[in-house]
Amino acid sequence: MLVVADDLTGAAEVAAIAWQHGLDMEVCTSVEPTGQAQMLVIDTNTRNLTSEQASLAMKILIDSIGSTPGKWLFKKTDSLLRGNIVAEISVILDRLKMDRCILAPANPSMGRVIRGGRYYVDGIPLDQTDLADDPLHPTRSSNVLELLGQVPGVPIRFRSPDRFSGDDRGIVVAQAEDMAQLACWSRLVDNRTLAAGGADFFRTVLQRQAAQSGSAPAQDLSPRQWPRLFICGSRSAQSHQFLVQARQLRMPVHLMPADLTSDPKVSLAAIDRWAGCLLDAIRCHNVAAVGIPRVHTQVTPMELATRMAELAYHILSEVDQMELFIEGGNTARAVVDRMGWRRLCILGQYGPGVVRMRAIDRQYPHIVLKPGSYVWPQISLLAQVVSGGLANQREARS
Repeated sequence: MLVVADDLTGAAEVAAIAWQHGLDMEVCTSVEPTGQAQMLVIDTNTRNLTSEQASLAMKILIDSIGSTPGKWLFKKTDSLLRGNIVAEISVILDRLKMDRCILAPANPSMGRVIRGGRYYVDGIPLDQTDLADDPLHPTRSSNVLELLGQVPGVPIRFRSPDRFSGDDRGIVVAQAEDMAQLACWSRLVDNRTLAAGGADFFRTVLQRQAAQSGSAPAQDLSPRQWPRLFICGSRSAQSHQFLVQARQLRMPVHLMPADLTSDPKVSLAAIDRWAGCLLDAIRCHNVAAVGIPRVHTQVTPMELATRMAELAYHILSEVDQMELFIEGGNTARAVVDRMGWRRLCILGQYGPGVVRMRAIDRQYPHIVLKPGSYVWPQISLLAQVVSGGLANQREARS
């Protein structure tokens, strides 16, 4: 079984769902089947590429896995319709000679629904949410067909489950206001139909297509003695609020220095100085956070992620037995690439989409990945992490 995602946090999210289903899982940054995992989740890292680049990457991937990618294939897309969704799906349909795709990006369990052809988050039209200011994918409409755009030769239509026709070709965008509607859509997936969409749809398709393989391994999310570092790679209001809460709980917070947010040319000396300050905080408090200040910058979001990854590399070169909490797919993938990790396994999850992992050939560090548009689990998690760090600090001093 194969899942193809365009972003690492999305790959981790569906992998955790399959892990809870009792399946042996691997998350890979390239096609590296080992013959052992029951399900392979591949992050193509194509969300922020051009349509042409994403299509080429998908062609190479699909051709490399052959025409029969296991029992079934699921295309994980961004639930908020960012990225090259239509371009990538059209390549899969063409290469695997499939008739149609049922695309169900809605995540009703997260308050994300599609009703009447429009996307709503907690009842608010998508283009009136924080996503309107996304630096890479600013949202200018809540109309799902406008959000998706067009690819020549690929018909796209919006349907409710009761209006779906087995004769439909191309991409069928699914109305989904609740889990019951997603379950209806999952029953319409056959061997000529590609299933694509968000985590909720993946869960319903998985429950229908794959028999429960047993219980997921027991997970232990109790506080460890390891140091913890929160890496917030977003400049969203949500991320800013998280850092404010961290400060209120007396967690050391070190924002990216001005010379790294203003100068398009990276300064390794500046990163080294930043890492030195952060290491001092971690050694003193056993926990710290880094973020990006909410100021205008000429540095691209991708380059900011690269600088965060370089910081993580510096930190892990000194303290490798630790836990990194990483926000945002761009930052997570940049860190994983910088560390040279290509295969990851699931250890557990703190909440929906907040997944603990490690490189498959290493016992540590552990990384906890969270999509940038999701919130961290209740502030109690943050308080627990901070109190654990402060307790360790007091023990070290006594």
